[in-house]
Amino acid sequence: MKSNLYNLIRFIAVIVTLLAVLAQYYAPKKQFDLHPSSITSHSIYSAIDPNTGRQSATWISESREDWACTYTASLEFGCGYSLSWGSDPSHGMDLSRYDGFKIKIHYSGSAERIRLFIRNFNSAYATADNESTTKFMSTQLRTNELDHEIFVKFSEFSVAEWWITENQVPRQFVAPEFTNIFVIGVDHVVYGTHRVRVEKIQLVGDWVKTENFLLGIIGLWMVILLWEGLSRFYRLYQRSREGQQLIVELVNSYQKLETEKNEYEVLSTTDVLTGVCNRAGIMHHIQTKYRPRTDLKAIGLMIIDIDHFKRVNDVHGHDVGDKVLISLVEIIVANIRQDDVFGRWGGEEFVLLCPISSISNFRGLADKLCGAIEQCQFGHGITHPITVSIGAAVMADADSFDITFKRADEALYQAKNSGRNRVVYAN
Repeated sequence: MKSNLYNLIRFIAVIVTLLAVLAQYYAPKKQFDLHPSSITSHSIYSAIDPNTGRQSATWISESREDWACTYTASLEFGCGYSLSWGSDPSHGMDLSRYDGFKIKIHYSGSAERIRLFIRNFNSAYATADNESTTKFMSTQLRTNELDHEIFVKFSEFSVAEWWITENQVPRQFVAPEFTNIFVIGVDHVVYGTHRVRVEKIQLVGDWVKTENFLLGIIGLWMVILLWEGLSRFYRLYQRSREGQQLIVELVNSYQKLETEKNEYEVLSTTDVLTGVCNRAGIMHHIQTKYRPRTDLKAIGLMIIDIDHFKRVNDVHGHDVGDKVLISLVEIIVANIRQDDVFGRWGGEEFVLLCPISSISNFRGLADKLCGAIEQCQFGHGITHPITVSIGAAVMADADSFDITFKRADEALYQAKNSGRNRVVYAN
């Protein structure tokens, strides 16, 4: 779903980029009329001819911006025409947002070129009361081009060398500057009679500068790519967090299952009444502890059976019988080691497995258990002693549990038939 969103946004960005490029190069330009305009005022300037006493420039029709100039070698300087907007040079117009002028001028005369000039005010090098300190920039127009409207770029203008020299301008201010233009005009630098009519001066430029436009497009794509990258990174981060959470949940579930499994294993191998191993628990210990045999110690096996236990149940009830079983287990557990395996085989029959260092120690343990049980006062209305019969056998290296158990069971049978309350050892 997110991939489709990314593709859609990229597609929209491509469409927007193409439309912006087309608009930048084919949409109508930004325009501003300097002439004719109500915000500008015109004037002509000239020198007095010392031979005739006349001005070198005169209006033919001021309302039509039509004027003439006679420029001779006897004159101190030439003559020209200017447009200005306001009397204070320090409050000009910022033309740097435009690319240049559209100009339409009608010329007649012998000159091949006329000069187009502008002046910029900057308090770093100019003073408002001395116009000659303002930066003079100019370009020359071929008169044979003036039969129709032409476009003059600001990049064609250069700063006059005489202005730089005359005002001793620092190097950092000698480049063209268009941030505070207060006058624009045309003048003549070639001797002769000239007639000029300024019909149109119009500022033209892009709505957005090309460099700003390109930076905007680059910025747009950088924002989109950055957003997509951060979005993808955040999604990966979220997935990583979700994955980690899932792993934690799985580990917890595994641990819970493992705990439950262990609990079930304990329950399945534990006698509910007495808390010691049941038959399954005894067999589990045999499988894990004694098979295969990894040591040289002998294993002693006892089958312990309560004498006349049925009589206890019949006379005193099963509740008392259960308490007798619990008490008997407590006596035996108190007299064996932790490493010994002891459990209830079934009913009133119990099995004890224990590593032995000598036969005499094994016999001593069996006799000890038999005597301890006989000496115990079980209570609960039972006045006669509770005794056990024990069949004991030693597991040889080559013997299996079943073989040893059968031998111990035969010994138990002999103990029962020999009067009970005794231990019989298998050969």
